[in-house]
Amino acid sequence: MAESRDPYSVPLDEFIDKVQPHRVMSRRSGEHWLGALYARKVSPRISRFLIRANVSAMATTYTMIAIGTLGAAVIAMPGVWSAVVAALAMQTYLVLDCCDGEIARWNGTEGAKGVYIDRAGHYLTEATAFVALGFRAQNALEIGDWAYLGSVVALLAIFAKSESDLVGTSRASSGMSPIEDVEPTTATGLRSLRSRVLSTGIHRILGAIELTMLVIVAALIDTAFGSLAATRVLLVVTAVVAVTVVIGHFISIVTSDRLTRNR
Repeated sequence: MAESRDPYSVPLDEFIDKVQPHRVMSRRSGEHWLGALYARKVSPRISRFLIRANVSAMATTYTMIAIGTLGAAVIAMPGVWSAVVAALAMQTYLVLDCCDGEIARWNGTEGAKGVYIDRAGHYLTEATAFVALGFRAQNALEIGDWAYLGSVVALLAIFAKSESDLVGTSRASSGMSPIEDVEPTTATGLRSLRSRVLSTGIHRILGAIELTMLVIVAALIDTAFGSLAATRVLLVVTAVVAVTVVIGHFISIVTSDRLTRNR
């Protein structure tokens, strides 16, 4: 059985087929763009090592959450070095996010508990990142206008993520079946507008991984000019994007068939 089989007893290609099945890799919105770029190429090698070392999927998830949250918190510290540390932590967080599912699939330990903890970890990490950005813009670990704005953006970013999760919750509460992972049917004009907005990738700024990359750029500019202008501009931009995404996503959901179709 897979639970007791050494992952190194099969060729890497066979291991990858097992831990990265088509149902996972073909999800319409479940894969981060950096996952396809490099993380999913690196993660199977790390997953094989962790499985042989008897590291469970749950332990990997908790490690991912710890690294992500601590890395996000580092954003609050001044200077370029903290931005680089945060970005490196987020890349590790991304790879481990791939690994926990791969380990669970190999060991046959997939379940709702793991999914719940994984998603809670994403919420916590991303909220921490924006709160930390607010303190970075404040230039002190104290409450002020910029810190307040960072907290507001954190709330909006988490609400934006929860809007999609609430679709499944609402359907389950109404006795409906889980929705298929397909493009929802929406009014033509709204669908066209939604597609244009998504094609810009601007919504990705609400992700902790992308945010840390932008924080590095802002930190370099701030260091060059001896100010916090770039960091503060970044925070204001994230606030505008967050408001836009929350409103747009809400309208997209309630005007689509995601809450009405049976499958």
